[in-house]
Amino acid sequence: MHVGPLGYQFDRPADDHWPAERWPGEVEKFGLRAVFTDWVRSTHHVDASSMFTSLVDNFVLACEKRV
Repeated sequence: MHVGPLGYQFDRPADDHWPAERWPGEVEKFGLRAVFTDWVRSTHHVDASSMFTSLVDNFVLACEKRV
């Protein structure tokens, strides 16, 4: 599961966005259990013809289905 910097795509107010730390508890509602979480920094090239690059912090969440 990738929960990335998606806030710019929505018109909802920022206080309506979930913090990454909320996700491990939320997935339990769907029969999943968080087994790994971490933060990974990556770069994002806006356009292949541009030299502009931004740094993005990504929340990584790995889950397994409860049996």
